[in-house]
Amino acid sequence: MNNGYGFDEQSNLFFSQIFSSFLFVCILLFSSFFFCVCILLFFSFFLCVYFTVFLFFFCVCILLFSSGFFK
Repeated sequence: MNNGYGFDEQSNLFFSQIFSSFLFVCILLFSSFFFCVCILLFFSFFLCVYFTVFLFFFCVCILLFSSGFFK
């Protein structure tokens, strides 16, 4: 059936299905990208904290060894 715009109802439905699936894929990609970025930020934060604590204990051990605490 022609609705006056040059498109029949079937092609209109087809285009709307393509558009909705494209939108769904875009939302899926964006959410997975956002999830990956959140995971990376989370892990980098934990690595930074771990590295800082490790550096702190390393400096404390060096200071204790150099002051002769373990002799």
